[in-house]
Amino acid sequence: MKEAGQRLYVLIDEYDNFANTILSSYGENSYRDLTHGHGFFRHFFNVLKAGTTGSGASVARLFITGVSPVTMDDVTSGFNIGTNVTLDGDLSGMLGFTEGETDTLLEYYGMAGLLKEDTGDRPPLLHEWYGNYRFSPVGAQTVYNSDMVLYAVGTAVRTGSLPLDLVDPNVKTDYEKLRHLVMIDRRLNGSFSRLKEIAEGEEIATTLQQAFPAERLLNPDVFLSLLYYLGLLTIGRRERGQTVLRIPNLTVRSLFYEYLREGYEDVDIFRMDVGEYGRLISRMAFAGEWEPVLDYLANALSEQTSIRDYIQGETALRTFLLA
Repeated sequence: MKEAGQRLYVLIDEYDNFANTILSSYGENSYRDLTHGHGFFRHFFNVLKAGTTGSGASVARLFITGVSPVTMDDVTSGFNIGTNVTLDGDLSGMLGFTEGETDTLLEYYGMAGLLKEDTGDRPPLLHEWYGNYRFSPVGAQTVYNSDMVLYAVGTAVRTGSLPLDLVDPNVKTDYEKLRHLVMIDRRLNGSFSRLKEIAEGEEIATTLQQAFPAERLLNPDVFLSLLYYLGLLTIGRRERGQTVLRIPNLTVRSLFYEYLREGYEDVDIFRMDVGEYGRLISRMAFAGEWEPVLDYLANALSEQTSIRDYIQGETALRTFLLA
């Protein structure tokens, strides 16, 4: 490249994907072997940095995207030439659909005759399930998750109606990626308590971290920041010098409930027959048979909780019902 008088523009997408998979699947030791010392990942970024050095440098620009800043933080001593623009206000609408763009999308397919349902009720529904993401504490711009919107609109174009299950399977953050953070020695830890607190209150105040090493993931503020980077929380407002993170929409709220249930199942706390409970709920909703639901819940609570669980009031009951 140098001999030809050309310079490289290096684009790296999802730089953190395989490293974070190793962290969650094989543990911190394997992850450190990859990102520290003479590890391949660290060496790779050292080589990139060397390519930017000097007047005749072969690498002109680097643009790197990913989800979590964990991996980059662990290799920064060898790669300290980057600028983190994640929270920049002027870029907060870059990776999502604005409300205007979403309306234009619906109008386009509606005018083409590909959306069969009345479009009047659709924008509020998409807003509740896919909207409300805010990626900068200094900008008011909110966006829709573009993947979720395209999933719903694509289904409507293909079948004539919105999907029965409004939660797009492609956006689900695998619980396996969080399990190693919420459980130690088959016991749920403080990180799981944070998940429960968020599910109950739908928001939580913290100091948003822009970078952090893997060994700090169990730190409360770092764990909450990770949930933000994973798209499970979004920026709500500033309050008393902290950032209030909140659940952005109904899709993510349903994911939190799934995580609670799976966490309880992992440690054999939650043992309800969810299928039977669903059938009872359906009968209550469509036939008015409410007594079997309450009887079922009362028996399940009696078997799986104790007096100690109610010292703090109704929190145990609410968490049980949420899960």
